[in-house]
Amino acid sequence: MKRYLIIPTIIAACCLCGLSSCDKWLEATSSSQISKDKLFSSRNGFHEALTGVYLDMGSASCYGENCTWYANEITALNYTTDNSSSLVALQKHYYGSTVAMDIFTQIWKSCYNVIANANAILEELDKRRDVITSDYEYSLIRGELLGIRAYVHFDLLRMYGLGRWDNGNEGKMTVPYVTGYSKDVTPQLSYSETVKLLEKDVAEALELLADDPVTGNAPENFESTLNADRYWSYRSRHMNYYAVKALSARINMWKRDFDKAEEDAAEVIDHAFATGLVSWVNAEAMVKEISNDLIDWTFSSEHVFSLEITSLYTYVSQFWYSSNPSVNVSLKTEEALFSQADENFEEDIRGRALLLKYNASGYTSYKFYGSTSFASEYRNRMPMIRISEMYLILAECHCRKAEYEEAFDCLDEIRAHRGYTDPIDRNLHPEPEYLLEFLRETLGEGQSCFMLKRLLAEDNEAAAGCGAMLEDFAGNTMYPYPTDETTYGRVQEK
Repeated sequence: MKRYLIIPTIIAACCLCGLSSCDKWLEATSSSQISKDKLFSSRNGFHEALTGVYLDMGSASCYGENCTWYANEITALNYTTDNSSSLVALQKHYYGSTVAMDIFTQIWKSCYNVIANANAILEELDKRRDVITSDYEYSLIRGELLGIRAYVHFDLLRMYGLGRWDNGNEGKMTVPYVTGYSKDVTPQLSYSETVKLLEKDVAEALELLADDPVTGNAPENFESTLNADRYWSYRSRHMNYYAVKALSARINMWKRDFDKAEEDAAEVIDHAFATGLVSWVNAEAMVKEISNDLIDWTFSSEHVFSLEITSLYTYVSQFWYSSNPSVNVSLKTEEALFSQADENFEEDIRGRALLLKYNASGYTSYKFYGSTSFASEYRNRMPMIRISEMYLILAECHCRKAEYEEAFDCLDEIRAHRGYTDPIDRNLHPEPEYLLEFLRETLGEGQSCFMLKRLLAEDNEAAAGCGAMLEDFAGNTMYPYPTDETTYGRVQEK
């Protein structure tokens, strides 16, 4: 079978974004728009460049909008849309429409731009060891960049790839995995080969971040020397060791290596709390707080990894918080996720965060509410991985082994911190229960479409148990490549 080649993504990231040369990426990520040589002549320059990658991830075309609360959530059917809205193309999975293709092209370009920028810094990092003289700081920078590169590639695999990477799909071609900053053409590889590259990045990132400050293994003089400027603080806003380990858990769920996924998720749970990276949100305080501006709607204390996106409220407000929004997007009725027949309905703090009455047709979400009066410590936060997801992974892994009591225990642990006082009825089947909890937990974060897609691709008890919840999602779950990719013969096999 003929193998098609992909335009080098570093060129695609530059040219398709309207940049005149590859080095111009620095102008997008560097607030001072200085030359590459000058930028990478100092430690602060590397810090600035790394920050720029996180800023790129938070753009509207990437995780600030499309890959989280907007496109990914609409395709997951978590919202209803007015039939006159252009968003009906996403809602109905009319992926070949101009509206949908424009969005998928934006996602493709922005994700590969993040990868290109990460690769460029990695190249400079190895060239300029005279600048980054500390082996420890070198490991932090390289580890974070490899973690970011793996994170974004993994999402590209999930958006533009199949719901299963095995079961006869191993040899099919998937999205290009780009590991260099080069004009050389990056070939498409098989799922099997691409996943190996993904796992290689994750394994190296974990090794480099083994002494991440969040693990408690940083050098004794770390705070007074390398972190004197506090750049390496706020580890939940960086791709830290436990974020990479959590990413590994996600990857292993897609590989269907449930034993390894369970091991990864358990390690994050065991250590992320102990080291202070995360803590459960105070459910009682959220219920009692009467000022919306003082409530931690995204449960920021539970973030294993998050982005700080200064324009997040601007992105979201035109759809959710305007009295006359430009597009009518609302949540499905509250019965879909939070039944008023449930005696704990009023106490579930997720219901308080998600069920803002929008109009007669439905509800919208407070999750990303963040006006200028909003408490600064909670504003502009996009959860990328939360600790509750690790419990949900454990629950599913237990279900795969028919360990239903253990699965219910994992779900009860989450619910205990959401306002519920009673355990789940053990007469229920756990599969639809963990999917329901997953949808409640991750609404607006761009993750539910991936869970639904993965389950839909399976033909086993886990998928069957969630059948009723998957019916509406059935259909095309695979985003098409941008037109430019297919026009020039770079064809996606399905």
